Amino acid sequence: MKPRATRSPHAEYTPAGEDRIGRLELTRPEKLNATDDASVRDLDRAASLAVRDKKARAIVVSGRGRAFCAGIDLAALAGDGLKTDWFRRWEIALAKIESIPVATIAAIQGSCLGGGLQITLCCDLRVASVEATFALSAVRHGIIPGLASYRLPRHIGVGAASEMMLLGETWDAERAHRQGLVNKVVPLDQLDAITLELAKKLAANVRAASVATKRLTLRAQDLPFGRVLGEYVRAQRACWNDGETKENLARYRAGRWRKSALK
Repeated sequence: MKPRATRSPHAEYTPAGEDRIGRLELTRPEKLNATDDASVRDLDRAASLAVRDKKARAIVVSGRGRAFCAGIDLAALAGDGLKTDWFRRWEIALAKIESIPVATIAAIQGSCLGGGLQITLCCDLRVASVEATFALSAVRHGIIPGLASYRLPRHIGVGAASEMMLLGETWDAERAHRQGLVNKVVPLDQLDAITLELAKKLAANVRAASVATKRLTLRAQDLPFGRVLGEYVRAQRACWNDGETKENLARYRAGRWRKSALK
């Protein structure tokens, strides 16, 4: 009997090292990182590892090759290569990316379509190269653009989100930046360096404060003010009593204000 052929994963997570920056990467460049059934399992596994990485203070999310992600693999979709629960499992994997405790930053090049754009909406910051393109054209194929219908209006407003999803048009990086979909547009040859520079700034923050700020920002959109206020007070108290915060304030009192959290 021949040994079963092994396949390369479609997404991988590299734990944070000395720079305290983790890397979650889509690794199917020959298909422009298009998502199929295997992609869901691999992305879910990679996101789970990122959630549990206690050493990470920031995580870069990227796609290998010339595109960030071209969206759902239409060949798999048209050929019934996706199981009936694929869309539910996909959204669970995305929710794990969104629940990563530390700040996440997406580095976007080339096509960022459909599911690729959905992945970036689960990140806290987005940096795009000048030639990057963005679209949610699911309605043209007779399906819904996932829970981008939930997340996208929170980023760019209901009007712009409806225009993007219902017309299915492709936006260039300039328009994506103008609409607030991306935070920064940079030359392609500077994408990695600039993203890493921002990730280092994120990693230099006190972890407890960064994690609490991200959590409150996400929850504040769904909870009434009283609940948010209560969670804020508890989180602020925890941050005030955090060991790293105390060390930081002690340095400040001694006239040695922190330059970086990295040691």
